[in-house]
Amino acid sequence: MILQELVRYYDRRVDDPDPARRLPTFGLEDKEIRFVIEITQDGRVNQLRDTQYSVGRKKRVRSFLVPQGAKKTSGVTANLLWDKAQYVIGLERPRKGKAKESPHASFRRRIEQLPASVRTDEGVRAVLAALDRADWSILQAHEAWAEIVERDPLIAFQLVGDADRLVCQRPAVVAAAIEQINSDDSPIVMCLVDGRPRPLKRIHDAIKGVMGPRAETNIVSFNERAFESYG
Repeated sequence: MILQELVRYYDRRVDDPDPARRLPTFGLEDKEIRFVIEITQDGRVNQLRDTQYSVGRKKRVRSFLVPQGAKKTSGVTANLLWDKAQYVIGLERPRKGKAKESPHASFRRRIEQLPASVRTDEGVRAVLAALDRADWSILQAHEAWAEIVERDPLIAFQLVGDADRLVCQRPAVVAAAIEQINSDDSPIVMCLVDGRPRPLKRIHDAIKGVMGPRAETNIVSFNERAFESYG
């Protein structure tokens, strides 16, 4: 009953009209994106915007509702149209593991895996054109470039004239991101919360805001074959 009530509570918060109280719908997450690359329809970089702002004496970074990020491990896995600088613009960074694909190549491949109908979206086409040009001179001339090189912050794209919306927030992209999560080929099993048949979720996202020294943790984890008898 407790878990079922928590699900109902989440559903109510998703539909909350107050942006300060609203929770991300399934498939999306709130993420602090430090820099936004504004591009034209033909992929030229117009400007780099720093979303950091002051609240009293503290600095805050603006949060955006974006397609849910991949669970990062020691390998190379790109997020959809937003990620760290090494993924988005190919910033050279020390790499862990022995992945054959570079982060930047993984970032582009993730975009190219979108359905053809989504790749024709003018925002997505503009990003692909920008990646083809690979002209980041305006970024390199920005006063924050040294910080970008040092900290490898999160970066996203925005189409010129697209109001206050990132490319990864365009309706076609959001719909594709949610559909991709819902249409996986996982076996259908009985949900332990509501008893309904649903796709088995093999990897769950880390839980943030847990008390203790760690910023986030896994609610359950398995690291031995003996613990996988239930999939």
